[in-house]
Amino acid sequence: MPNTIQVPAGFAPLISMAFGAIGSDAVAVDPTHPLPAADANSAAITAPGAVTPSDSATFIAPRLGLTLLVTVAGNVVMAFGNGATIVVPVLSGVNVLPFAPVQIKATGTTATATYFLNN
Repeated sequence: MPNTIQVPAGFAPLISMAFGAIGSDAVAVDPTHPLPAADANSAAITAPGAVTPSDSATFIAPRLGLTLLVTVAGNVVMAFGNGATIVVPVLSGVNVLPFAPVQIKATGTTATATYFLNN
């Protein structure tokens, strides 16, 4: 029996969705076949210590996100490709930030952390 989605709908229930490869039959979403999804911020990370805060060095290309292993809470200053900068406070522990910076600035960064670039 087809599932009808009333318009306007705030969301589509999972039971009304299906997925599959191009050219193959679609598979209905159910508890046995969950909707495949990926979170860009949970993408693989590069080697530990790959990023060192610097006021001159930039990354070759912006990444999908930034993961920090923070040992001393503080601020992280990030610069972006358009020249904008933001200051983000971080707490001790693992912090996953949904930003794609081109640089972690040394000036103004007070958090002690190991930085990982999400690919």
